[in-house]
Formats: sequence, structure tokens, C-alpha cells
Amino acid sequence: MAQTDTLIPTTATCDSHPAAPTDPGTSNRSVGWWSFVFGVFSGLLMGLWSFGGPVPEPGWVGGYDDLARRFLRLGHIAFFGLGFLNLHLARALPEIALGPAWRRTASRAMNFGNITLPAGLIWAAAWEPAKYVLPLPALSVFAALIVVAVGLTRRPAWSIR
Repeated sequence: MAQTDTLIPTTATCDSHPAAPTDPGTSNRSVGWWSFVFGVFSGLLMGLWSFGGPVPEPGWVGGYDDLARRFLRLGHIAFFGLGFLNLHLARALPEIALGPAWRRTASRAMNFGNITLPAGLIWAAAWEPAKYVLPLPALSVFAALIVVAVGLTRRPAWSIR
């Protein structure tokens, strides 16, 4: 008698995947997790020269209190903070009492801010005039959070979990 076990998943397994493409927060979860990856990576790089590490610090970074180094540290931490916000936003998107256009707007605004704010901070560390573009991604994150807050506030009280 031949063995009938296969490694091919059944349709039910594939259809029940929690991150189906129609899920409004799929891209936010992905960007949030990649943000954590870049946060760890940037920390690993900075750790090479921190506290007398094995690599001399780049000259452009300056001393501990110099603006360039502060921008670098803030960019590193922004990867984590915005990643967490993005994951929370992804979880809240299906729950908000606003239409799909508002959900897409919140999703895209948060992703834009999550990608460009830490990158802009690191860019500003290397080239100080780049600090003038930082309000754009910061306002994008702010707008996304306002949309979600309004959408959650508009939910009927009996549906709050």
C-alpha cells in the first residue's frame, strides 16, 4: 500500500493564513518588523565604535553630545518606536469605524513615516541640512495616528473589546 502523506498544504491551511492580502494591516506589519531589523542593524554598527569598540568612530559622527551622533542615536531608536506603532496600527486598522479609503490613508501614512523618519534622521547625521525634511515624515505618522484614534473613537461603546 502506497503512502499518501504529502508536504503540500491543504486549501484550508492556505486560506486560513492570518495575513491574507486583503488584510489592511499586512504592509504595516511587514514594515514594522523590517523596522526592528534595521534598528538592530544600526545598533550593531554603532556598537562597533561605541565604548572604545573594535573600530574607530567615523570622524563625521563627532563626540557624544554632537548633533550628528544624537541624530544617529535617535534614528536607531526611531526604528524601534515607529515599528511598534506600526504593529499597533496594523492591529487596529480592521477595528476602526472608517471606510477603506481612510484605512489605506492611515496605513500608507504610517508606512511612509516609519520608513522615512529614521532614514531621514540618519541622513541628517551625515548631512545636517537634511534635518529640514524631518517634519514631513513626523507629520505623516501624526496623521496616521489621528485617523486611527478618530476611527476607534467613532466605534459604538458596546463593540469595544
